[in-house]
Amino acid sequence: QVKSYMDHHCHNSTDRRILSMFLNICSDLSKLCHRLETVHPGNNITNGILERCKLLLSHSNDLSAIRAKYPHDVVNHLSCDEAKNHFGGVVSLIPIVLDCMKEWVTQTEKLSQHV
Repeated sequence: QVKSYMDHHCHNSTDRRILSMFLNICSDLSKLCHRLETVHPGNNITNGILERCKLLLSHSNDLSAIRAKYPHDVVNHLSCDEAKNHFGGVVSLIPIVLDCMKEWVTQTEKLSQHV
């Protein structure tokens, strides 16, 4: 969605730069998910968390329904209702993925303690 918007509807160089940075961050997070998968075999819980991250970061994921919840609702304090409805998923994606990764670390640490 973001790449398509950037390619077909975005003509402002600042907006293009911001969207490009967003796509690069998403790409880096996706690579991190794959790296974590290979470094630590995990279990059903940790593997499920990484699968959720990969799904969220997938190019085919529909961002329109994604909204960060507390403590990240500050990201949804956009200037107007139209902006919130159009961009809420984009500004919510990275905080949600980072929360998933923190959960993965917590679960992985629990596994390490039990070994």
